[in-house]
Amino acid sequence: MRKNKQLDPKFLNEEWMISYTDVITLLLSFFVMLLAVSDINPHKLEIASSKNSNYFNLEQISSTWKKDLTLQLDLPKDSGVTVVETSRGVIFEFDNKYSFKKNESELNSSLKIFLDSIVSNLKHLKLIDMYISISGNSSFDEDDKWILSAKRAINIGKFLSENGVSSYNIKTVANSDNYPSSINNYNQTGDEIVKNQRKVSIEVYRP
Repeated sequence: MRKNKQLDPKFLNEEWMISYTDVITLLLSFFVMLLAVSDINPHKLEIASSKNSNYFNLEQISSTWKKDLTLQLDLPKDSGVTVVETSRGVIFEFDNKYSFKKNESELNSSLKIFLDSIVSNLKHLKLIDMYISISGNSSFDEDDKWILSAKRAINIGKFLSENGVSSYNIKTVANSDNYPSSINNYNQTGDEIVKNQRKVSIEVYRP
């Protein structure tokens, strides 16, 4: 009977399997990529392009943009607006002139005028692609405090969006009555303090 030939152990090396596996993985990735781009969603493509454009525009913004924006707004001392500079941007807080009525979320005329001023100056300084965070607040004596604070922030966001700020750059936050305004004056009457909690704060920042 013929004996089976013994293979030399050096021919049993299976290291070639590693390269083979890598090739198969690359081919699979290639076909997955082809499948992914075969159905282009124009809306998603537009969002991605907008985000990339905003990023590169922000890189070119002057390092003094916060002071430039504050100076351009030229707020008088009795404007009722407090400006706070942070490491990433500028926060605007408001006194009772800008307060919402109890259990309401409609913007008053003073707030609309200030928002118009912010938008026009952002455009003038070529900062319209900056990000804006809006925090809505409510007072302890209002109904549906979470929903109400959310509506107040959303209505500000809608106003800004309708006047030229990209909706993709706007973030809204509902605080209920957990974070009353930091500019409350506790020498005021109780009613004035409550009104001072029915507002929003607006932060303009770069990510």
